[in-house]
Amino acid sequence: MLDCIKASGSFYDVGVIVGERTREGILSAARYALPMLLEKGFGGDDVAMRAATDGYVEASGNFFPQSIEFMHGLADGCGMVRHEQLAVAFGEELEYFPRVERCSTMVIWTPDGPVIARNEDFWESYFEGLAIYDLTFDNFPRVVSLNYVGYMPHLGGSLTVMEDQPQRSFALANDSLWLPTRHGIPKQVKHFRAALARGVGDAISFLVAQPSSLSDHFTVASVERAVSLEVSNAENAVEVARWYDIVPRDVGNVLTVTAPFCHTNSVRWLEPKMPDPAPPGSHMRYWRLESVAQNDPPRTYEELEKLFSTRDGIIRRDNEVNLTLQPNSCTLATTIIDPGKRRMTILRYRRDGSQVRDVFQL
Repeated sequence: MLDCIKASGSFYDVGVIVGERTREGILSAARYALPMLLEKGFGGDDVAMRAATDGYVEASGNFFPQSIEFMHGLADGCGMVRHEQLAVAFGEELEYFPRVERCSTMVIWTPDGPVIARNEDFWESYFEGLAIYDLTFDNFPRVVSLNYVGYMPHLGGSLTVMEDQPQRSFALANDSLWLPTRHGIPKQVKHFRAALARGVGDAISFLVAQPSSLSDHFTVASVERAVSLEVSNAENAVEVARWYDIVPRDVGNVLTVTAPFCHTNSVRWLEPKMPDPAPPGSHMRYWRLESVAQNDPPRTYEELEKLFSTRDGIIRRDNEVNLTLQPNSCTLATTIIDPGKRRMTILRYRRDGSQVRDVFQL
């Protein structure tokens, strides 16, 4: 697996550096992703896929033009055609189908503040296709994150470091919801921009921006505040956004939920305008997490890491041990983030069950 990639500079220049360092992984992922997206999303019509990709590029450029500058640098650095690289990056929008159970998140409160745990689940082709970035773009804060090579930064969980105001450092994670994709701002562009915000409130303002292409759940946390936020669009949900503060104990406020708090791909806050399209068995992991949260919750950073990295067939499952009986969704990595202590642990799993563990104290 790749070592942590550290870079600073303009969005284009950092993209070139990352593209050069991750070239082999990007090209390998593209060999799998592009034919799959073309066939499943567009019936082999490459003109239609190019037009759809261009639509997401336009929406991204209007919202956060630096995201496209980074992707152009990434494509140039790894030697890919730019529009093909962007199609891979917008794969979640282009390949929509009712999703198998994928990523999961839990938030606990410790005496030092909230801690987030997240398991990253996706296609098995991305085993050993994850990289850690430590990036500082010109005039933006430093962010350390888990990433899919070939995609925009920060998607697998991120820790934003405010050197001048350490108490405003924050963590950000997401779990895509089940609802259909729509034309609008891509999820990972929002995450990219929000991770470069100047605090939790600023991050939320970027995450709720409309129109939103995907319905999504985000968890944002600093030393003082943790928030569960769901975002959708007017075509899919009665409300386009709703969020609740995650608090350490019940304070009797209708705008709060009590930790431990857990989330998977399920829709919790928003009222969909359609029946839940999730496949049968898709909430098994959520039920397991909810049971743990109620009956034997982790209380420390270390206990949370142990829970999320234990191979029990649901929270940490392989293709060979998949109790939800859903294909092509396996756990690739576990991320634990304590924004108050500016501490982050990333465990990346290999196909053989071994792991690489990286710890950052920032």
